[in-house]
Amino acid sequence: MKSKFYNFLYCCFALLVFSACKKTDDFKTRLDELPQINNQPNFAYLPAYGIGDTMTIVGRLQPQNNLKIQVGEVDAQIVETDTVSYTGGSYPTFTKEIMDIAKVIITEKMGIGANRRVKITTGGNSIDGASIEIYALAGQGSFNTPLKIVDHVTMSSNSNVFLHCINGKGDLYVFDAPSKSIQLIKKDGQIITLLTQAQLTTDQNGSFIINDFIAGGVDPKGENAWFSVQTPQGYRFCKAVLSSKVLTTLNSSNSLEAPYEGDIIYLKTIISGVFPDSKGNVYVTVGDDKKKPVAIASINDGNKQLKFIFKSRFATSGMPGNNFSNAETQYSTTQYRFSPEEGSLYVFSTRIVLIQGEVGFAPGLGIYSLINGLKSKDLVVQDEGRVVPVRFTGPFNQMRMMLNFNRDPMDTGSGFGYLPMPGQRLQFLFTQYLDGSIINKPGNFAKQYGFPKWMVLDFKHEKSYQYAPGPTDVADYTFEPYYGSVKREGLPDELLNYDEEGNLYMSANGRTAIVKTAIQ
Repeated sequence: MKSKFYNFLYCCFALLVFSACKKTDDFKTRLDELPQINNQPNFAYLPAYGIGDTMTIVGRLQPQNNLKIQVGEVDAQIVETDTVSYTGGSYPTFTKEIMDIAKVIITEKMGIGANRRVKITTGGNSIDGASIEIYALAGQGSFNTPLKIVDHVTMSSNSNVFLHCINGKGDLYVFDAPSKSIQLIKKDGQIITLLTQAQLTTDQNGSFIINDFIAGGVDPKGENAWFSVQTPQGYRFCKAVLSSKVLTTLNSSNSLEAPYEGDIIYLKTIISGVFPDSKGNVYVTVGDDKKKPVAIASINDGNKQLKFIFKSRFATSGMPGNNFSNAETQYSTTQYRFSPEEGSLYVFSTRIVLIQGEVGFAPGLGIYSLINGLKSKDLVVQDEGRVVPVRFTGPFNQMRMMLNFNRDPMDTGSGFGYLPMPGQRLQFLFTQYLDGSIINKPGNFAKQYGFPKWMVLDFKHEKSYQYAPGPTDVADYTFEPYYGSVKREGLPDELLNYDEEGNLYMSANGRTAIVKTAIQ
């Protein structure tokens, strides 16, 4: 009797074990059928993509089992599938693993913005991956067609000095060295003399001689010009009313001495850069070295009061003004871009950063307010170490490219211009030169990889975008100092202004020509 009872229990136990094993096998089969996404750093897809980008998903995707990938609310077109092998497991037992790769093209139909759903379905089984952000490659003011560089006017001398004026009308103001006059170059190419040599050298006290035209600026309305010159007697800072041709010397000095602030008429100061706005403020760099100003100050055109806003690392003890952060002052000559209308100062510098756990250097850019002297935004751009940059559009925190805007002089091979535009934007030409010798292809091979491109750093939305699609046809022009170039004919070229249609105006070939963009 006991034997029959034990046999019965054994049968029940066997049935339970068989049922449990079957459920385990079914569960394992179910798991094997589920798609999986590899989120390890070397394989995970990016958190953001631009329209037209290729998104690569790695994992157990089973392309042969009716794989579908949904991004946003639409089914993505799978343009390529493949496999990749990698070493799995851990020491001392390693295994060779195989993963699937699927590539899809990001389209506008998937939706613009954050939290775009990523859904993987294979064999009728689905999982959700991490959501992504989709952004447009274009942005504010972008063109829909590629641009080219065309002739505008011929420079009379590469010693000419451009007066700062970003007014969005394509106007260019220049001190013409051969005629020693100030001229206006209109966007249609017409050249108008605003101040002759005689008018430029006659003030309230009589005439004087200009040995060197240091710097100047014109307000966005084109009504007044301020400029700094060197004479046999020292330095002069002057204001000219362009309509009446009346010139007034505001300051005459031989040196920079305390007191540094107050009525500019009574100060001993040297102005090396001039950046007027339309509200009666004239922002200036102070010091006798253009590349190494000791301070940045403002002059009120009404009461003629000069006030220091910032002091640089070249400032002497006792000078007023706010310090820049240590990041902007310790490791290189600092470069500046002024946006007087927005009251912003862009400060370019070299930063010390950690790159894959090791100390390295990267270009940095801080935005400071010319109104309150405070820092508002910061950007550090690291390079991937690639010859050809591949991550240059999209959110700032994903950019990996070498801009080199911290060089002195600026190396325009990777980025030329950095023209302040409305809305906290910087306009620049990206990668006009790629050194082929690095990959045993001597010469410039930028064009083969779709460069150079007009790009925008948009600080308001913390992203970069293309100002125009495709490579820009630069013809035979280069923008100095040009990496790999043997020209270096004069001073560094400048990106000067833009017009109502969005075309850009700049000097080229070492300031021997003035050119502009046009639709290809």
